[in-house]
Amino acid sequence: MFKYVLKRIGYMFLVLFILSIVIFMIYNLTPSNRAYTDAKADQVAMKQQLAGMSAEAQAKWFEERYEMYQISYGTETNNMILRYLRWVGLYPYADNPYTGKEGKLNGLLQGNFGYSYQYKKDVVNVVAAPMKNTIFINIFATILALAITIPLGIACAVRKNSKFDRFTQVFTIIGYSLPSFIICVHQLDRAVQKLADIVDTSPYLRYAAVYAAQAVHRLHRGPRISGEIMVFSIRS
Repeated sequence: MFKYVLKRIGYMFLVLFILSIVIFMIYNLTPSNRAYTDAKADQVAMKQQLAGMSAEAQAKWFEERYEMYQISYGTETNNMILRYLRWVGLYPYADNPYTGKEGKLNGLLQGNFGYSYQYKKDVVNVVAAPMKNTIFINIFATILALAITIPLGIACAVRKNSKFDRFTQVFTIIGYSLPSFIICVHQLDRAVQKLADIVDTSPYLRYAAVYAAQAVHRLHRGPRISGEIMVFSIRS
């Protein structure tokens, strides 16, 4: 049993390792250069300050700015193995002479998941709130699934090869085969229909139902369906 657990853990780390390489390769295949983009943005922002400089001095300033960002992002080298190790957090970044920062380990293993230029903050802070909802939903779903499947498994073992056993197996296979978002949307639609029947007499409760429906969709990260459409289309 102990060897089996170690074997499964080993497989898990192997899969994580392979996935990390695939994700890193896909990321580096994207036609973008963040260091160049940031250096160009600084050049545009400091256009007035650079106006009095010669073309050669401006070019030198841009090259130094570009190199500064490359060192900060760990992309100053073309060695992809070295860049991967930095990204994971197994190899330190180089010392940055432009910012005075000493090179250190600063990758995934150190909790650095990057910076979101869309939300203007670290990725860790962006995913923190959705991750709490995801963890809560998964824990609740796991407990509910175990509460249902364990009694069913015992019943199937007691009635092996019976009609109940075969029906349960077929139903389980169908349930696993269906995409989860289809089941979620279907169940949510039924819940909203029942909720609309209850709150139809009160406009305040109706708006509360709309808010609740939208909140459920945000938790499940499902299709962005308007709560007003879901509730009031039932009446049409």
